Amino acid sequence: MGESRWALPRIASIWYSLRSCHVLCYNVDSYKIAYACFVGHIPIHLAASDSVCLVWNYEDVLQVLHKHRSVLAYLAGHTHCSAYGQDKKGIHHVVFPGVIEASPDCPAAHATVLLYPDQVVIKAAENSGMSDIVMSTSHCNGTS
Repeated sequence: MGESRWALPRIASIWYSLRSCHVLCYNVDSYKIAYACFVGHIPIHLAASDSVCLVWNYEDVLQVLHKHRSVLAYLAGHTHCSAYGQDKKGIHHVVFPGVIEASPDCPAAHATVLLYPDQVVIKAAENSGMSDIVMSTSHCNGTS
């Protein structure tokens, strides 16, 4: 018989992870750090993924992130398809293409993230199937 999705140890670790996320966001907000980007394996918003590929408790994760002005972006993988969107609170959702999906002429399926005070730029590798993304930090702490 398979493991129950709602086993008590898993619920405790999920609560701890969400609580840690909230504490991290609170500290970033409190210290007026310009912005924070979160990285996770599985997407959390329909702006960048099909509903079947979202993390199972995406609503809880979004609820935590939406409470904080410092959150600029959530970067993920999992689906192996490049995707981008922005939610109603201005958080950017980026899904990177998977290495397994890279075309043979692509030297590397990767991107470079450039951090600036007023923007974050994701520069996609040539022929990676991903477009460059520019994310303004104007809605985050200390920049508006």
